[in-house]
Amino acid sequence: MTLDLLENGKVARISNFNVTEQLLERFFSLGLSKAKTIKKICSSLGGSTILIECDRVCLMLRSDEAKSIEVERI
Repeated sequence: MTLDLLENGKVARISNFNVTEQLLERFFSLGLSKAKTIKKICSSLGGSTILIECDRVCLMLRSDEAKSIEVERI
């Protein structure tokens, strides 16, 4: 499943990234990497952005970025 399909308030572990090398480096700089545990806090009203928590830090991702992150529910 991808991050955008995860229900609000649920916790998951990142299993894979389907992104370009440049975006992968950006994710790493934000603290996102494989096997990290994340929590989806909420989606914006139109679904264009998604708020997540990773390592006690909140991050806002675009929906197309969230669609490229594969997760496994915990």
